[in-house]
Amino acid sequence: MYIARWNPWGGLENFHEDAKVAARRANAAQPDILPTTDIHETAEAFELSLDLPGVKLEDIQIEVADRVLKITGERRVEQRTEQPGYKRLERAFGRFARTFRLGNDIDEQAIVAKMTDGVLHLHLPKRPGAQPRKIAITH
Repeated sequence: MYIARWNPWGGLENFHEDAKVAARRANAAQPDILPTTDIHETAEAFELSLDLPGVKLEDIQIEVADRVLKITGERRVEQRTEQPGYKRLERAFGRFARTFRLGNDIDEQAIVAKMTDGVLHLHLPKRPGAQPRKIAITH
């Protein structure tokens, strides 16, 4: 008769390896770049500005589905000839993605985007009924 000794840590034997595999899978789904974004709200709209220097218009996609605004694209590596003298390469290249959940007050059909000097500007107007209104107090 064989009696197995109970090991309270037995379920964690492969935990470290499983965690490494999970981290690799998560990183594979992550974009290479996360563009910095400013969001400004006015009474009429939200204004988004994303820094995308060096990204071509044809490499940017903007879509809205199920009240989610998704901006994706890629900053492509410049073709460089092998030249001596490079000491440091810090600019990031690769895929990027930003998503924003839109409130019910945003008019999805009226969103406008433009690119100026490497900054993507999005104008997200609010629905007319969603704008605040002042209520007068009477005696």
